Amino acid sequence: MMCYIKNMNYPISILCLFFLKNWHLYYILSLIEFKHKTNIGTGDNFRISAERWRIKMKKANVFFAEGFEEVEALTVVDILRRAGIETFMVSVTGEKMVKGSHGIKIEMDKTFNVVAEADAIVLPGGMPGTLNLKAHEGLRKLIEEYNSQGKLLCAICAAPTVYGSMGLLKERHATCYPGMESELDCVEALTDAVVMDDNFITSRGVGTAIEFALAIVRNLIDDETADKLASSIVYEQTAC
Repeated sequence: MMCYIKNMNYPISILCLFFLKNWHLYYILSLIEFKHKTNIGTGDNFRISAERWRIKMKKANVFFAEGFEEVEALTVVDILRRAGIETFMVSVTGEKMVKGSHGIKIEMDKTFNVVAEADAIVLPGGMPGTLNLKAHEGLRKLIEEYNSQGKLLCAICAAPTVYGSMGLLKERHATCYPGMESELDCVEALTDAVVMDDNFITSRGVGTAIEFALAIVRNLIDDETADKLASSIVYEQTAC
């Protein structure tokens, strides 16, 4: 990976990245575009402006309980990491290894007691995973805290009912797995693949997991990043 000065022909060592925190380099960096290959898709080339390197990396915590839905959870983790969002898989069980609803065991990055501050909370669905998330008092308190700060709160499949059980959707539109709408306790339950209302993003299930993850990218970063990422994985987006 190399970085290039615009309108000049010679490369500068990538070591210049390590000096981004030095204020006196910002003027120089404003002239630089970074070109590198990422792992978001075979042969993809992103040109990342120096301005983006000044922006603090966004962070998201994805919470896992016993019985989580594997596709919903890991699709989000994968897409967010491809987008450059620092994404942590957090166990609420107290154990680093958590088993999904289909018997797949995943090793977590962190346990709840050492969870770090982030810009978003993501709740995957699945049963009994959703019920286990709903019963975790520490997680409920953290959700309340994030909501009071206007931070992004995301959930898919049955998991939006966690927010519903806390009364957080009373004045908002939302969606969830078909048949669970009454547990949303929201102003209107919609059938859209993804619903964004205020600081809440909700989605319906396994089949909408990519759309859900891209909506989170769109809100934490920008439309351009989400669109390029969708194209790189050969995904046709629907209007949401």
